[in-house]
Amino acid sequence: MPDSLVAVIVGGLLTLAGGMIGAAATIIMSWRQARIDKAKQRAAKFEELVQSVYDLEYWLETQQDILIYGSTEKAGPSPLSRMDAIGAAYFPGFLQRIAVLKLTLAPYKFWMGQAAERKQKGDVDHTLDGLLDVYNPYIKARDELLDALIQHGSKEFRSKNTAGYFLGAFSTARAGA
Repeated sequence: MPDSLVAVIVGGLLTLAGGMIGAAATIIMSWRQARIDKAKQRAAKFEELVQSVYDLEYWLETQQDILIYGSTEKAGPSPLSRMDAIGAAYFPGFLQRIAVLKLTLAPYKFWMGQAAERKQKGDVDHTLDGLLDVYNPYIKARDELLDALIQHGSKEFRSKNTAGYFLGAFSTARAGA
């Protein structure tokens, strides 16, 4: 076999091998990037879920201010639907705790209506009667959900570069709540 033919065959095989290696590398990198993007999206949704818990606290305070004290501030939609949607789509393990939190809100919302009625009737001294009876179960359910979220977040989202950051950030945020 002439040397030029061997050179052409070897060159062709090297080109073919290079093309296959390049294609394989592209597939691997695309797969890896998709995994990274999915993990980033999951982390963003987790952050949104945690933020929704804190938003619920603000929403409840706003509702209370509107109903009892006549505030003109707009409460907007409840963050509960966002919590349900994110929980169902990304974190079904938290749906039961979200449901418990929602159950504690019914008596709390009912109390707000009663307190507003008492204030409207001029019974100002008794406007806040029974608040702790409905607020404490809500706080307990909220804290249990936040504790579970913190525990989950510290396991799922901790990396070598951010060890301890996640727990520290949420502990600090929770201390302010």
